[in-house]
Amino acid sequence: MVDAIEMICSGAATPSAEVPTFGAFARDWTSGELARRFPDHVRQKRSANRDEQLLRLYVLPHVHDVRLDEFDLHDAERVMANLPDTSARAKRPLAAASRRHVAQVISRLLHLAVYPGKWRRASPIPKGWLPSLPPRKAKECLYPGEDALLLGGTSVEQGKAGPLPDVPLLRRLAYGFLAREGMRTEEMARLRWRDVDLKHGRVNLEKDKTDDPRDWDLRPDVAEALTRWKERSRPHTEPTDPVFAENGVPLNVEHLAEQIRNDFRRVGVERAQLFEGSDTRQRFRAHDLRATFVTIALATGKTETWVSDRTGHDGHSMIERYRRKARTWNLGELGPL
Repeated sequence: MVDAIEMICSGAATPSAEVPTFGAFARDWTSGELARRFPDHVRQKRSANRDEQLLRLYVLPHVHDVRLDEFDLHDAERVMANLPDTSARAKRPLAAASRRHVAQVISRLLHLAVYPGKWRRASPIPKGWLPSLPPRKAKECLYPGEDALLLGGTSVEQGKAGPLPDVPLLRRLAYGFLAREGMRTEEMARLRWRDVDLKHGRVNLEKDKTDDPRDWDLRPDVAEALTRWKERSRPHTEPTDPVFAENGVPLNVEHLAEQIRNDFRRVGVERAQLFEGSDTRQRFRAHDLRATFVTIALATGKTETWVSDRTGHDGHSMIERYRRKARTWNLGELGPL
């Protein structure tokens, strides 16, 4: 309340202004309303789904109705103290990166409340409050033989009534595309037919995580696969339609990490490292198809510049993380899509 009075006295707010709750302000942020109101200071969110999920599951149950001007460090610490020992979607420990992401969401919203929101004079979050991250875990790559099984999609699992259905074609196309072109999963989900020049075999991304537009030549086999996919969808395809959609329904990438591990089992991929996480190694995620792309590209002689032109990595250190595995990679390239 003191913050609100000082803001009024300073002229930054008016007595008639209704201070929003933390929950209402969070909704404006994830919905893009803040970006529309303050385009010079708030970027349109690329990770709205993830942030909305963290807010809904872990933050808002404790602070939804707290007014922005009354939110203090105790409220933030209460959220962190109530984080569960296991994730809401899997019976395994909540990752340190997820705990830090929750804290980052709280901190970011409170800084936006200071400016451009002008609901507070300062954020109650002190420097050094964010949880520290543990050493990075090793990531797995997909072997060419495993990729062939996955894209073949023929189920070897047995259900109560016999073999389970094969892996849907749309998911197989998405897996193969990510591993061969190095896009982020969310970039693939946003890709529209207007972004793909099939005549010249090129793809154009106007916006990405770093707001750095990029375009490049697709692998010929990828361009051919997308051409056939588009022909399969005619005459209903429009330039604004998503590429990775079937019968008008876009591919749901929110649970693609869990889905790809289920699809591994379905087609008979059994390598333990893909399924079992540890203190030093992550289970395979859809994002690791991008790691597969970078590792194989480096292993087969592509330059760091060639890789970053396609992946959008904006620093040497990001690509350098894959160099060690690339030096020991003798399995060759992935087969044609």
